[in-house]
Amino acid sequence: MNFKKAARVITSLLLVVGMGLSYTSCSDDDDPKPEAKLLTFTITNAGQTKDVVVEGVVNGTAVTVAVPYVSDVAALTFEATVSNNAVLTPASGTTLDFSEPRNFVVANGELEETYMVTVAKADPDAAVLKSIQVASANTKEEYQTELDLIAQTITVTYNTLQADTIVVTEMDFGPNGAIASTEVGKGFNLALEDQKVSITYAGETKDYAFVTNVTEAGFNPANTENLLDKSSASGLVPSEISTNNSRGADFNGEYVFVASREGGNNILYYDVDATVFEAKMLDMEGVEGGSWVISDLKCVGDAIYASNMVMAAAEKTFKVYRWANVDAKAEVVLEWNTTNAEQRLGDALSIVGDPATDGYIFASNFPGYGGKANASEIYGWKATGGVFGDVMTWNPTLETANKLGQYGRVTEIPGTADKFMVAGAEAMFIINNDGTVDHEISGDVIQGRAMDVEFFEYNGGRYMSYTVNREWQAEGVFYEVVNITEGADALAGIKALTAENIEEKTIVAKKMVSGPQDAWVNANNAVAFNSENEPQVFAFSVISGFIIDTLKR
Repeated sequence: MNFKKAARVITSLLLVVGMGLSYTSCSDDDDPKPEAKLLTFTITNAGQTKDVVVEGVVNGTAVTVAVPYVSDVAALTFEATVSNNAVLTPASGTTLDFSEPRNFVVANGELEETYMVTVAKADPDAAVLKSIQVASANTKEEYQTELDLIAQTITVTYNTLQADTIVVTEMDFGPNGAIASTEVGKGFNLALEDQKVSITYAGETKDYAFVTNVTEAGFNPANTENLLDKSSASGLVPSEISTNNSRGADFNGEYVFVASREGGNNILYYDVDATVFEAKMLDMEGVEGGSWVISDLKCVGDAIYASNMVMAAAEKTFKVYRWANVDAKAEVVLEWNTTNAEQRLGDALSIVGDPATDGYIFASNFPGYGGKANASEIYGWKATGGVFGDVMTWNPTLETANKLGQYGRVTEIPGTADKFMVAGAEAMFIINNDGTVDHEISGDVIQGRAMDVEFFEYNGGRYMSYTVNREWQAEGVFYEVVNITEGADALAGIKALTAENIEEKTIVAKKMVSGPQDAWVNANNAVAFNSENEPQVFAFSVISGFIIDTLKR
């Protein structure tokens, strides 16, 4: 065997193998290890014209991007690069809302890294309205206000029952040294054209135009439909309630009830949907006593509450009865003996809540005619679990009126636990649960003899209704529906009524009769909802009968 030749072959093979090993080792050193890194992050549509490119700063897993102040940060498009073979979520080229910091995930195989991207607005270097908030000029209730820096518009959203007049409640603009065309506390009438806010800086002025977004609310007075007209206006007052022997009345959505002393002491009721319109009577067994056996009434659902009337002597028993429904017998739920000869109770009965469980019974002290000459007292009994506590007495004092007990009825103001509306022949006012007066509504806002206030809501609107009885004057008898939508709640809406805006706020005013007829008689008002959830307004006056109108969108 030639060993030299064999040695040369072996040596050659080793060299080839060695070279191969050496080549493989170099290949492993050149292939980078997999990574999950965000390398660059760029916003591509910043600025008012949406063509400004801004590169972000990547610092560890935090990325910050400073865009021009006038940029739509809610719709920014980004481009990003990541390490080799890695995938970014959300993907580069996506348009996103950067109003708040956002997380981005870079993944490469089993590797994963999360980055937080924060987009901030740089300080402005040109005239700009930074922010603005407006509110109703009447109630200071804030309206939804949206500032669009790109379009240079201020969109204000309110509904058809709210005022077009606004005031600026908050405003910020820049840069330092800029001048605004308005200031906090200044007003605008959005019903007028070309309403705007201008900001001027370094010889440049930017105008921000007001844009209104007025939504539909409430009902359309033109679409009001009469359900029933048994008033003097139609000449169809039922004979049994056509004299001043008819007293109080109410409507529960199914029946009209009238307390009457005509030919006896009865509570008549009428089915408003009956084919034949006729009076029926509640069972009056056990109803007795008082100067008048029956005087006023109120409904709570199917139940009917009614009172007698007592006057001109102490130790007379004021009674309140309850019928569970039209087929039930009467039960006495309250008896209270008068304490002096200047108390006359029962001309006006008020029910708040449901005294069968938790609620109130109120009776106002009628002035004169067997009562105190200028009586303003209101007596109340609170029921808890159907059990009445001791009588409480309110004796309110107003600057503009007295004789507050004349047909004074009490209504709870929605959204409040301890405030009530009192309305009668002389005045309308808000009273606290302790008997102190919270707010007076002057006669140049709502005239006297506006009685029996009802509150209701419909299609985003808040309203109050009442019946005005001025039968001895040309105004006669009519009901009104007033818009109290403006304000955070019904209480604020009531307090926002003024002599200047009441005509605008009075949505419906409908006459039942043109006077004169008989002076100083009672009037009632009620609101019930039909099967279509539409409000039905009931208005009644002694002698003049009643009407029921359905309010529609």
